[in-house]
Amino acid sequence: MAKTFSVKFTQGDASWRLDFHKVTVDEAIELRRLTGVRWAQLVWDLEAGDALALKTFLWLARRQAGETLEFDDPSLNFAMMDVEWKRLDPVVPEAELEPEPEAVAEEAPDPTGPPATPRTSRKK
Repeated sequence: MAKTFSVKFTQGDASWRLDFHKVTVDEAIELRRLTGVRWAQLVWDLEAGDALALKTFLWLARRQAGETLEFDDPSLNFAMMDVEWKRLDPVVPEAELEPEPEAVAEEAPDPTGPPATPRTSRKK
């Protein structure tokens, strides 16, 4: 199954959700341009508690929620302890995810029918 997850950011009474599996390629490229850090590293850094990753993904969550704010907006210069984030797993029920190619190969029926029974020679 593909790795999917969401993060819920909370700051005071406000909260925003970021579904990582819905982030577009253009958004990921924009984050790279803003931060100079590759997508995979940013995700790893968020898990490690990195300030730049926290700011980056909070900014993206707020933008996706319809807010118009620049990356250097003063509201994004917060005390680290003022913003909480929580990883939400799983994001999508397993039934709604497309199986990965190797899973398909295991589950797909053999179009040629059941495997042939090996013949044994009997010497009389």
